[in-house]
Amino acid sequence: DIKRFRMSEHIINCPEKILECSDCKMIIKNKNIESHNISCLEKITDCKFKYSSNCQARFKLKDQENHNNECMKLHLTNILSRISKKRNLYS
Repeated sequence: DIKRFRMSEHIINCPEKILECSDCKMIIKNKNIESHNISCLEKITDCKFKYSSNCQARFKLKDQENHNNECMKLHLTNILSRISKKRNLYS
């Protein structure tokens, strides 16, 4: 029974098990899926200025640079506005 249990656990967690990325459909070994999930260009992600400039945009990772370039002025304006408001609170 123990061997059977370990085999079923191994089948689920085997590092060589072949998986498909749910975002880009690339075929990846289980041992590589975690690093792929971080860098997958088809993964939907939040704007990296979400908290500093309150940007609510979500897009594919491959579109992040384009978004940052298009919204740079808006990001900076929002960040400067937040800094100004904080400064006024402490004045």
